Amino acid sequence: PALTERQKLAVEALRKEVPNIQVEFDAVTGSPRSVMSNARFLTQSEPMPRSLTYEQAMAKVKAYVNTHRNLFLHSGEVLDAAKVTRQDTTAATGLQTLTWEQRAAGLPVYGSFFKANVSKSGEIMMVASEMMRDAEAAAADYLAAHPQTGVRGQISVEEAVAVAAASIGKTVSADEVKSATSPNPKLAYQFFDAPGLSRSWAQQIWLPMNESAARLAWEVNVESSMDGLFTLVVDADTG
Repeated sequence: PALTERQKLAVEALRKEVPNIQVEFDAVTGSPRSVMSNARFLTQSEPMPRSLTYEQAMAKVKAYVNTHRNLFLHSGEVLDAAKVTRQDTTAATGLQTLTWEQRAAGLPVYGSFFKANVSKSGEIMMVASEMMRDAEAAAADYLAAHPQTGVRGQISVEEAVAVAAASIGKTVSADEVKSATSPNPKLAYQFFDAPGLSRSWAQQIWLPMNESAARLAWEVNVESSMDGLFTLVVDADTG
């Protein structure tokens, strides 16, 4: 999507604030998928304690989003509603890497994440966002247009696995797709056994179509010893 006037003005302001700022935007969501500079960090912070906590780092990232909400087209509260999927610190440098996964109506939004690198002194080094501006509104619009099926969709997960298998040349019926034990109960995926596949696993998702619309879908992973691993997205209403 084309940049909004707010985003254009925000980029101009950033260029005055940070030398050599580089901003790239996602082609689907219109979010700034890369914000960084090869001249300096994005922020210059006051001295921080020797050990910067994850909570302090996350607060700094949220504050940055709030300050530059015209660039992101949402506030830092969007991160509060997202799921933190990564928090780690590089031992040698103290660099913290934080990643959030966007969710809507209880489901993950496919490929929709926010990532930030924060220095040990609390300076934001880079941010990357592929988040939708309002995923909850997009999900609500979709569900309102599909009142009969809601978040169930027309296509079952077994049917989605069969569709994915067909796309790599395997003939599998939905009836042949059988539930399997998850290798890790903490994983959100459902696991399955099916003829011709070494393994397969799937989860229901929202697939962003543009900056404000999403469709209900299945993320399906199918693997065979002959062909390798494939990840496919199957529309939950049309297949």
